[in-house]
Amino acid sequence: MARIEKNPIDEVTTPEGSIHQMDAIALLRTLPSESVDLCITDPPYESLERWRCTGTTTRLSNSKSSSNDWFAIFRNNMYPTLFEELFRVMKLGTHVYMFCDEETRDIVCCGHSPQSGASISSRSAVCNAGFKYWKALIWDKKIKGMGYHFPAQHEFILMIEKVLSKGKHRQLNSNMFGDVLLAKRLKGRQYYPTEKPKELIWCLVNESSNPGDTVLDMFCGSGVVGEVCQLSGRKYILGDINTLEANERLCK
Repeated sequence: MARIEKNPIDEVTTPEGSIHQMDAIALLRTLPSESVDLCITDPPYESLERWRCTGTTTRLSNSKSSSNDWFAIFRNNMYPTLFEELFRVMKLGTHVYMFCDEETRDIVCCGHSPQSGASISSRSAVCNAGFKYWKALIWDKKIKGMGYHFPAQHEFILMIEKVLSKGKHRQLNSNMFGDVLLAKRLKGRQYYPTEKPKELIWCLVNESSNPGDTVLDMFCGSGVVGEVCQLSGRKYILGDINTLEANERLCK
């Protein structure tokens, strides 16, 4: 790989893209309008916050100590601003995929309190920003998680589009997958917390972008979106407010 360059504002550049250590909204505000072809991202949901008192939410794996840092939570009241900025930077006729749990899906898509039973609302953060919400894909992790009542074995992936024009939508490249995507959850100390399987990310990248396109992930964590972009001929823009493991994985 070519020489890696680093500048004083916590930005790393590689031949395939750039990695930024900064807040997601701040990163979006640095990007030109209509400059991104696809966004795949996984915010650290505010709904994790309530579990911290029991010690069951995700920690950053900096050491084997129980005092490891918690993930910095992205607050629910920030989604309207996030989607406004994201709408600005996405090109017309492009997709956004956002990983989330049930509570965050309701907040983002309905603008209501969790599990209120409300349908998709025109007052939601997604619709107010100008996006079209298509559906929530299901990631079947094949392994159940923690919990008391039917522990979750799945995660939602919201499919959102910046529509090209009324009645004209971006088609998937192959449309070979159903709306339930099977990929075994990565489990073990060797993986970054909440790291997604490459084959799962590849599915989204392959269906909604082409070689040479620019893919954005402003909550990049391990940098797996960048890894898939490297392997598939896409460019990437990655950001995360936490110390970036992505630097180590993509800048070898």
